[in-house]
Amino acid sequence: MATLKIKLKGQDHSSYLAGDDRGFELYQLDQAYTVESPTRGDIPEQILEIDDNKIVEFEFEDNTVWMADNESLTTLFQQEIKRSADGDELYLPDELESNEQDRGIIKKIGIKLVKVFVKKNIIKPKMLEMATNLENKQLPFPAEDFKLVEYGVLAACSPEIELSKLKFSETSKEADLDVSSRYLLLLHGTASSTFSSFGDLKDSKEWKDLIKGYGKNHLLAFQHRTLTASPLENILELVKVLPSGIELDLVSHSRGGLLADLLARFSTDSRGFDDTEIELLKKHDRVVDQKVIKQISDIFKTKKIKVKSMVRVACPANGTTLASNRLNIFLNVTFNLVGLAVGQVGNPIFVAFKEFLMEAVACKDDVDVLPGLEAMNPQSPFIKAMNYQASEIEIDFPLYVVGGSGELSISFKTLVVILGKFFFMRKNDLVVDTESMKWGSRRVSGKVFVFIEKSGDINHFKYFCTPNTLKALIAGLSAVTDGFELKLADKERGIAGIESGAYKSDNVSGNRAIAILIPGIMGSNIGEKDDLLWINYWRFLKGELKNLAYDAEVKGNYPLIL
Repeated sequence: MATLKIKLKGQDHSSYLAGDDRGFELYQLDQAYTVESPTRGDIPEQILEIDDNKIVEFEFEDNTVWMADNESLTTLFQQEIKRSADGDELYLPDELESNEQDRGIIKKIGIKLVKVFVKKNIIKPKMLEMATNLENKQLPFPAEDFKLVEYGVLAACSPEIELSKLKFSETSKEADLDVSSRYLLLLHGTASSTFSSFGDLKDSKEWKDLIKGYGKNHLLAFQHRTLTASPLENILELVKVLPSGIELDLVSHSRGGLLADLLARFSTDSRGFDDTEIELLKKHDRVVDQKVIKQISDIFKTKKIKVKSMVRVACPANGTTLASNRLNIFLNVTFNLVGLAVGQVGNPIFVAFKEFLMEAVACKDDVDVLPGLEAMNPQSPFIKAMNYQASEIEIDFPLYVVGGSGELSISFKTLVVILGKFFFMRKNDLVVDTESMKWGSRRVSGKVFVFIEKSGDINHFKYFCTPNTLKALIAGLSAVTDGFELKLADKERGIAGIESGAYKSDNVSGNRAIAILIPGIMGSNIGEKDDLLWINYWRFLKGELKNLAYDAEVKGNYPLIL
């Protein structure tokens, strides 16, 4: 992309900020300016030239930061971009204005500071390598440095959410656990760790009282790679080390809910996925997924692992809009919500995460470059298979869904404004679409209970310290349904809840008037009576629309049924 020229009113601030941005291997701070009103005549004008070797960081009035390249800047400041034969110019205002003036209370966000980082002239590692480096800094705990860990480690966990190493059998490689009574297993979220996801629980008396009911040393955690490994690869590692005969309650946060749903599937039916779901994965060349499913299935054929109940918090069960676009958008939001954006000089996790984010901005990759994030893309074949509501595998134990809607939050008002510019956002907790949290693998009717926090005080990383959602978590683990709504499941609904079905004929008596309805193409049916192709979204996904070709040799030639 051509160079973008930015003009702004502000003071040089570079000398005050160098200490906050040291330690990066690939980038160095080049410029920094305060941002003042463009109408002020007493403030000098600054000119920045941003090419593909530079990354711009904005700091807003609520201390949110956002890393951007030329392309992102044109999205954020569409009205301020001036195009000409000599190149594009951005006359930077001192406020970022919302695109959705009619929806919320947030109209404009003040811009405090602009920084410019420039790439160093060195060979860059690939995104997968940088993600691994970040995980290696986030996930270690005493006696486990994680550099040699492929997918994850099962660990003992204290009520204060401190991890320690378990003992494992030298022969079976399984964890040395007493399986005579039930365990509670924690499954953390994306770009996070057990402590980062669940650490707020340590201050809750209700949590500590509940844990006592499981007995001493009956709290476990699976510390795992969430960026560089897929949920299937995570589960393969976990079930290898879980001892046969163990009974589990599950508490998951974010992407950890996908792992919980996988455990639920395989513990219900050792196949994990039925023939139709496997066929979808084959159609999309998901060779690795199929291989791992087979490995997990083989383990469950000889090992009994029982899931008693689960509380799934803020899970992208049907994917999340945030993971459907450029990788840097997802990482920008996560960087702010986990609290790293405030600046932690010398913190290796801060340095690794921020440089990872800058490189994601520069390389313009989609989330698909990282298998752990691709699994949360709403268009992922994995997500579509997980949500097939006509699956032969029907889970028959309680699921308590805890979610929230925080898109009108004033705590992260800058993120609300920015995300509104990149996406048409439905209700969400700034990371996961609220509606998606209610979905997941097929379950027996009457076994899914949903609690959604609607106060606006919630965000994706605050479920375990917000009173209402913490109360819902404890209630779910205690099998108390007060405050939850029963989710009504319709087994005839199409993929991801999109309606489908067929018109049914009835006998005509001739004694009453007849109303004739002539539907449009989306309301028609094509196919044999018991073998409809249109509208059957699942068959669309398997590529069967090609059977509508004029010369297709299809039984019955798929007649149109009005």
